[in-house]
Amino acid sequence: MSFRYQRRIHLGQGVGLNLSKSGVSSSIRTRWGSFGSKGFSLRTGIPGLTYRKQRGSKKGDGSWLIGLVLIAFALVAWNLLRFLFWLISWLWGRFSLWLEKRRAAQKATDDAEVYVGLDVADLALPDKNSPLEVGHWLVTDGALVHMGQAIVLLWQNGKAYALEAEENGRIQALAFTGQKVAHQDLLYKIKVS
Repeated sequence: MSFRYQRRIHLGQGVGLNLSKSGVSSSIRTRWGSFGSKGFSLRTGIPGLTYRKQRGSKKGDGSWLIGLVLIAFALVAWNLLRFLFWLISWLWGRFSLWLEKRRAAQKATDDAEVYVGLDVADLALPDKNSPLEVGHWLVTDGALVHMGQAIVLLWQNGKAYALEAEENGRIQALAFTGQKVAHQDLLYKIKVS
């Protein structure tokens, strides 16, 4: 069993002196590895994986070049995987935000309802003070109606007048056939779409 002695004296900015039983050497440490008079060590970016090469070793077959290329490849592959993970996370965050905004807008639209009362000024009535009678509905409850579409016939003194929808959406009747209605009575509501 042999004893090993090694000590580093820091001189600042990554520069230092290394003391060991074989002598004194200098080296520079960077975030990519360390480089010194006796060789170098490269960090790959993968925890626990480094590449070391000592000068003066007996292997002169060029395997160090293959090792260096493999380390460079591993470094590129590792950083590419990190970038892809970041890109996927970023895209997922953007998509989630877009989806949340879309759902909120859809919910706000789904919740919008317009209640419509009878406005006799919209109808060409000869007698604006006489009550009207709901004749019959031209659309069924839950039907999709469009603005300007005739939806109900109102009768006054034996003459029919068509009332048109004021919004686009699904209609629900609030007045029934034969009901007497006057100015501002609620006739229907529309769930805006």
